[in-house]
Amino acid sequence: MGAITAAMVKELRELTGAGMMDSKKALAAVEGDMEKAIEFLREKGLAGAQKKAGRIAAEGIVDVCVSDDAKKAVVLEVNAETDFVAKNEKFRTYVGEVAAQALKTSAKTTEEFLNEKWELDPSLTVGEKLSSMISIIGENMTIRRFEKVEENDGCVVSYIHAGGKIGVLVDVVSDVVNDEIKEMAKNVAMQVAALHPKYTSDKEVDADYLAREREILLAQIKNDPKEASKPEKVIMGMIEGRVKKELKEICLLDQPYVKAADGKQSVAAYVAEVAKANNAKVSPVERLASIEDQQAVPCYIRYNEKTGDVLTANYHGGFVELYHYDKEDGAFTFVDKKVHSGSSVHANQTSPHVHYTDYTPDEKWIVVCDLGIDTVFTYRRTETGLEEVAQYKTKAGSGPRHLAFHPTFPIAYLICELDATVEVLSYDKDNGTFTKLDKIALTTEDQQAWGGAIHITRDGRFLYASNRGFDALYTFSVDATNGLLTLVQTVDSYGSVPRDFHLSNDEAYIVVGHQESDNLTLFKRDLETGQLTLLQKDFYAPEVVCVVPQ
Repeated sequence: MGAITAAMVKELRELTGAGMMDSKKALAAVEGDMEKAIEFLREKGLAGAQKKAGRIAAEGIVDVCVSDDAKKAVVLEVNAETDFVAKNEKFRTYVGEVAAQALKTSAKTTEEFLNEKWELDPSLTVGEKLSSMISIIGENMTIRRFEKVEENDGCVVSYIHAGGKIGVLVDVVSDVVNDEIKEMAKNVAMQVAALHPKYTSDKEVDADYLAREREILLAQIKNDPKEASKPEKVIMGMIEGRVKKELKEICLLDQPYVKAADGKQSVAAYVAEVAKANNAKVSPVERLASIEDQQAVPCYIRYNEKTGDVLTANYHGGFVELYHYDKEDGAFTFVDKKVHSGSSVHANQTSPHVHYTDYTPDEKWIVVCDLGIDTVFTYRRTETGLEEVAQYKTKAGSGPRHLAFHPTFPIAYLICELDATVEVLSYDKDNGTFTKLDKIALTTEDQQAWGGAIHITRDGRFLYASNRGFDALYTFSVDATNGLLTLVQTVDSYGSVPRDFHLSNDEAYIVVGHQESDNLTLFKRDLETGQLTLLQKDFYAPEVVCVVPQ
């Protein structure tokens, strides 16, 4: 038969849904016979894969593979469309096979790796095997990334956290390699998974990075009237003290070892202790390789008991997901996912960041706040999933974070994180749209802007908001005729970074959680005036990000 034409390739693609190159190869292999080409693609598992390739593969697992002699290892991430497939045994087996081949590969990039021959079936490339698995499993999948570590003068040890959410490799140079040294390396890997250091030691920290941090710290001090009034020498000392504190947080060897009995021993001291006990010469940690499947971690979840719907907001992945929970049989079913796109003007807005999702009080619409693209989305719940019906755009760089609806008025109150403002929005129940009525700044020019949480009382008389940049709580009275806000009181939250707060069930108290100062504060609430009075400020609670009443 003659040459394979573009028209023949197009026809085969339309008939099978296979990719262009796969279709061309199939036609060439069977000398242009269309029926045989279709059979060829089906046998290879390539038919239908291309139809799924455009779908978002944002869930997945991280896996590792270590050589028998512990001299080399690889960590990689493979994604699928849903968490259910990511937990599927067939998918996990396939990921293990990919990791085993990646351990041996000389490829430097994912693209090069995909063009290699698949070791378990040399008639296929790694990319063609991936297409075959897409057809078998029924979801788009991607081999997202991998990283290899080799060490001839010691060992490489791995650790997988949370069933495949984080994978870590630790490279240790040592003249003794035994179970104790390997256990030490594994403990260090667990440390990396838990505390996410950016560097191994302070020697790796770029001078430009430190200069930028000092500039930021100086600007923060100048924006705080209490600190800005201090002598320059004191201010410089404060900056250096904060830089040293940050280095202890971001540099692995300087971090407090998480398993230390006294809570004070550094990772470097722990490594030295194990080395001494084994009469070994150990370089603390030569190299780290860490991959985290961040996209699979939601930051907000809401369950609708009436409908059985479960909504999740994924900050890192920039998407909202809808699941359905059947109370009778306990089944938990994935329904739909909507992935946002875009960016905005703030440094924290390089990508979408979905931070909140919930039904409107009338349960007619689903509302989603995307902090990364300054947008509040309205979705309709359909039989098959989510259908976008409207968007409300906030000011560029404002970062809409959370919504609170008035219990009786068609009014919503939107707190924006990045400019620390509260917007009063009119809510149209008929079409799910929002219109701005008013906007209130939680800060002045000499205060740090960083909006936190927002809550309204059940009677709709008072609204509360937090600013986690200025460490304050704000009390607003709500106009009984139009829902507009009037500031009643601003109080110190008595902690650092009030990430979240909540009213008690009787609404007589407010509990505030502080992420940085590791404490809860308790305020008594005047039911008539709404004003707050501090009762307790020293209850220890580490890294509080959420407070839920019982």
